[in-house]
Amino acid sequence: TERTLLLHAASDAGEAFAILQFSGGPVTRELPWPAGEWTRRFDAGETRFAGAGNAGPERVTSEGGVRLRLPGHAALLYTRSVIPASPA
Repeated sequence: TERTLLLHAASDAGEAFAILQFSGGPVTRELPWPAGEWTRRFDAGETRFAGAGNAGPERVTSEGGVRLRLPGHAALLYTRSVIPASPA
């Protein structure tokens, strides 16, 4: 069974999108993902956390969905800055 939890938070300063993958093995999933350019800020698979290496791409471009291959027991955090509107 694929067990994936997605969390999205937004404020005036930007957005955060977290992926928590609880499956014991790798899965490839089509994930609903807010549109925009996203940068990876945290990956529990990094060697500094005694992981095997980065599990997710450094940058993600989404138009509303992204197909990703996720290892088992993964935790990833991506952020997107909000660009202020120009004064009229």
